[in-house]
Order: sequence, then structure tokens, then C-alpha cells
Amino acid sequence: LGILSDGVVQIEREGISFSHPCRPLVIATFNPEEGEVRAHLLDRMAVVLSADSSPLSLDQRLDAVEAATFYQNAPVDFVQSVASETDQMATTILLAREYIRDVEMSHDQLVYLASEAARAGCQG
Repeated sequence: LGILSDGVVQIEREGISFSHPCRPLVIATFNPEEGEVRAHLLDRMAVVLSADSSPLSLDQRLDAVEAATFYQNAPVDFVQSVASETDQMATTILLAREYIRDVEMSHDQLVYLASEAARAGCQG
């Protein structure tokens, strides 16, 4: 994990030690039955995708890796490239917070939502 934060790979073999700068790209899987990904790992990962919803296509996976690489190489440019979408999402969230005040749900609807959340393994 030090490689992710330090940006240096250390190779040691038969008494010889060599270090080299690197910008690693980690692609990994984990078994959700063993628990959640630990916070100290999440802090070092640019993108974490859940595979327990609908499976991603190859193109979607490539898009995720390319976006993570773009951000790693040029964070300011990346943020500027998604600024419009980010602003649209922020506006949508603000409007949703206003509209949610008027939403009323029946007991049956709450039971349905809680059941679906439990079935999907959601926390909370």
C-alpha cells in the first residue's frame, strides 16, 4: 500500500535494493461476504465500483479506468471537464431536497423500500 501513497516501488532481491518512481493503477476485487472494504484502502483508491448491481460492460469499465487515469494525470483538467455535469447534479440535489418536503409515504411503501434495501444488502 505504500506504493500507492509514496509513488515509489521498492524492489529487493538477493541483497540488491532498487527503487523506482511509479504511478500505479490498481484494479482489484474483493469478496463482500468478508465485509466492507476498509477505510484505509478506500482512501488510497481513486475509484471503487460495486459489482453487486448490474454488471459493467467492457466499455463502462474502460471509461472508469480512463477517468481515474485522467484524474491522476491532470486533476485540475479533469475537474474542469466534469464541471457542467457536477453543477447539474448539484442543482438536481438542491431541487430534490426542496421537493422531498412534500413527499408523503404510506406504511406499505416504507415496508417495500425497507425490504428492497435489505434484499440488496444496503446498510442503514
